[in-house]
Amino acid sequence: MAHRNSASNPCYKIKHPHSSYFWVTKNLTMNQIHDQIYQGDLMSLNKAPKTEVTAIVNLASETPKNFGRIEKMQNQYLQIPITDGHANQNTVEITLSVIRHLVVEKDETVLINCAAGQSRSVLMAAAAKYFLQEEDLTYEQTLEQVRNELPQATHPVPELKQQVTQTINKM
Repeated sequence: MAHRNSASNPCYKIKHPHSSYFWVTKNLTMNQIHDQIYQGDLMSLNKAPKTEVTAIVNLASETPKNFGRIEKMQNQYLQIPITDGHANQNTVEITLSVIRHLVVEKDETVLINCAAGQSRSVLMAAAAKYFLQEEDLTYEQTLEQVRNELPQATHPVPELKQQVTQTINKM
């Protein structure tokens, strides 16, 4: 559930089903990091209809309040809940395969979001950018580029980063 913090602090408080509250900065809800890739938090789903996004990969376990509106959009919508931690290697592999299929094989413009837009969506959006790269960069170098572009992406969860990196190296 999202709550506005205060008029002086433009942040939202999101209740995560498996942890305490955490903050999502309103001004950082959706970022374009490639012609085909947008990254964001749960609030970014409100902005997707105003862009050329054709597919949404929601990594949050929460179902957005505006889900009915999302269903009516002409976008493909996939919700693949990933936790920031160790227990989801199979989900990481499936998610990376889906994202690669969407951006490389289907040439879709994809919004990849999670609840806060700080870890899961950053790691997966960097993976999407890596899959599309024309340069000869490693995933770690691509992730560093993305992190430099996104001020909220300073600390992706190390365990999840390791899982994503290992999975990409096996692909």
